[in-house]
Amino acid sequence: MLSRTFLFKYLKENYSINDFSFSYTDIQRPKLKDINIDFNISYAKDLVAIAISTKDRIGIDIEYINHSFDIENTANYFMNEEESNRFNSLKDKERFDYYYKLWTFKEALLKLTGKGLHDDLKEITNFETNGLKISRYQPFISKDYHLCITKYK
Repeated sequence: MLSRTFLFKYLKENYSINDFSFSYTDIQRPKLKDINIDFNISYAKDLVAIAISTKDRIGIDIEYINHSFDIENTANYFMNEEESNRFNSLKDKERFDYYYKLWTFKEALLKLTGKGLHDDLKEITNFETNGLKISRYQPFISKDYHLCITKYK
């Protein structure tokens, strides 16, 4: 609720939008009705991340780096063979960084496409999935969080 309130306040102040009616794409991705502005929202522990674009469809994911989480058991769920090999070759701290960097990218990409977990996460590799060229931005925001924003090239 808080994230949508912030989103609506920002859009009202910066784009003079007053009607926040939603419609949905053919794959049930929410969008603002009759307005060419895309947005995406993600939550993690104490932070909310909101991405807004007037040009491209976007996806965003933020994750809290939980060092007590068993990354070993879930890594095989979404990593392909090449990614698993790299993951297994890393030291503990590097493993957490790689795991969350890869997870936030794949999650942001799924939110970009609107397909959710209908895509096979193992087929998503680097900057291309199903022939689509993807741009990603993964800025450092904190030692405790990973963030990724994706858009089509």
